[in-house]
Amino acid sequence: MVLLARAPSRRDELVAVALEVLERDGASNLSIGEIARLASIKPPSLYKQFTSKADIEARLIEHGFWLLADALAGRAATPRLASMGSADRADDFADDRADGSYRGRVSLFASRLRAFGHAHPQLYRLMFARPYPIDLIDADAEAAAVAQYRELVGDSQLDQGTWAWAHGLLSLELAGRLPQGHAGDALWQSLIDTTAGISTR
Repeated sequence: MVLLARAPSRRDELVAVALEVLERDGASNLSIGEIARLASIKPPSLYKQFTSKADIEARLIEHGFWLLADALAGRAATPRLASMGSADRADDFADDRADGSYRGRVSLFASRLRAFGHAHPQLYRLMFARPYPIDLIDADAEAAAVAQYRELVGDSQLDQGTWAWAHGLLSLELAGRLPQGHAGDALWQSLIDTTAGISTR
């Protein structure tokens, strides 16, 4: 039996437009009017699909977690998100490969997370730079990203520290605030080398 992917809904299509505006203009300039203009509808029509601008931001964050889950898994976007772009394959972003060793898994995680952040910098900031309305977001979306991280790297205290280090490094890199005189590639390699050196796995 062949399973057909669900066709994108109008709401999906509008989230895709909102993502385009977000990446171009940033969260602080995310405009209902501009989303409506690009979608070729009048602003009041957006409220047939969303209750508020906060609802649009929540849907973007939710979408971001699904994309992040796909990115960490090294696969294209799930069918439900196919109309809104796909997660970049980033397996060749770093020199190491996922050979089953802890170093390989951390290297693969770092390369995939870094590629995701650079592909969607404004979305990444929206997801992580400020508190978001948990009650408005499908918990399954964030859980999917967490599950992919745990499957790829693990869930020990060291693994959680690795995530925190990688997130902080990526946030600084996206903001152009890396320590002066330090190249991004070298700092990411330091993360991989250090965590692999600490691990006993």
